[in-house]
Amino acid sequence: MLPTLPLLRRAHVLLSFLGHFYIHSSFPSASTVPAPIAVPWVAVSDKLGVPPILSYADTVLWNWRLVDPTRGIRAECVSALRAF
Repeated sequence: MLPTLPLLRRAHVLLSFLGHFYIHSSFPSASTVPAPIAVPWVAVSDKLGVPPILSYADTVLWNWRLVDPTRGIRAECVSALRAF
């Protein structure tokens, strides 16, 4: 399992995007997520205590970083992370 909270959160962001992309990009829509995505997604979700779904935390709260940590949290110092 990943050793730090930021890595667990990042894994959840990536796995959530992959899981939702898999379900919503196929026609007709898939009804299950394949095990290589689902198993680590559920494990990371359990470790974080959150459900295995794409959430506000994934898309907003955990999806940014400070460009220059010495300047503190300011709009010009925040950069969005990319899932892919």
